[in-house]
Amino acid sequence: MEFEGARALVEIYSNIDVFMLVMIRVLGFMVIMPVFTGQTIPIMGRFAFAFLCAAVVMSSGAVTAPVTTSLLEYALAIISEFLTGFLIGFTCSLLFSIFHMIGQQTDFRIGFSMVSVHDPITQIQTPITGNLFYFVFLVFFVSQGGLGILMYYVLNTYELIPPGNAFILGNEGLSFTIIYLLSTYFELGVKFAMPIIAVTIIIDVALGILVKAVPQMNVFVVGMPLKVGAGIFTIFLLIPAWHNFIYLPFRETLLRNVTGVIRFLSG
Repeated sequence: MEFEGARALVEIYSNIDVFMLVMIRVLGFMVIMPVFTGQTIPIMGRFAFAFLCAAVVMSSGAVTAPVTTSLLEYALAIISEFLTGFLIGFTCSLLFSIFHMIGQQTDFRIGFSMVSVHDPITQIQTPITGNLFYFVFLVFFVSQGGLGILMYYVLNTYELIPPGNAFILGNEGLSFTIIYLLSTYFELGVKFAMPIIAVTIIIDVALGILVKAVPQMNVFVVGMPLKVGAGIFTIFLLIPAWHNFIYLPFRETLLRNVTGVIRFLSG
């Protein structure tokens, strides 16, 4: 066992240039992937995880060494690898950011638009319901193997996209894929927020009718707590359906789009 470990270290050392390229791609993915960003995971922990991932990929023998004849070509290969990982992580990050958009719309409708909380991952102020949706989806995603599937896709990109051979500049298919996934994520987000928006619209219409029928009624005193209570009640009614009707479609869309981005990056 010790001999096998020593041989693996010798192989990594003898191919340190290829190993660095493999590691850079994983780091590019982790830079923007929500699970790994923020202060929740220390920088040394991220480097250690990227090192282990690169060691696994190198030991599998699936990596083809790039042909670089100068330091400039190797530097360009490093940039290409970082952008490859970054684009895959960006595809995932867009989906997670949709939940903040949903939370913003929800907070605006139920009267929480002035309330925000500090997100420990992104280090920014985010809507309170957006944070709730974000972390619920994140818990589902990690606990049910979504992160493992995603890392499997990333580590298998080296067979389709050898280090330094990613097709990035002038890739029209990649550009159209990113635009398409933006519209797809937005559509899913609207569907997710629609029940809450519909409830608040119904309350607005009902309050408008009441104001016409009873002009003496103070609609602001009655309407604000009513909309807050109805919005929170609707959110809790939707919680049992989140897994089947929210999490699974979002995860399938995410994995499908990541596969599409990887395919276009391979040229």
